[in-house]
Amino acid sequence: MCEEKDGLHWAEDHILVEVLDPATLDPVAEGERGELVLTTLRKSARPTIRFRTGDIVSFTSAPCRCGRTSIRMHARRARASR
Repeated sequence: MCEEKDGLHWAEDHILVEVLDPATLDPVAEGERGELVLTTLRKSARPTIRFRTGDIVSFTSAPCRCGRTSIRMHARRARASR
């Protein structure tokens, strides 16, 4: 998280991040809450493919006040049901 503390910046060139509806596994729209799903892009020995974290998050593509333009995630305390 940057000094603005307005969401966690994603390293989009290292991790493919998806935010999916936990029930349907369809992508959610920007600003909507969904389950964080991760795929590593730079690991070759032990890649993680579509790892369902159970964390409920939302995301925004709006530029941050710190100047970074990467997508930012806002976490929620609740866990997705499985």
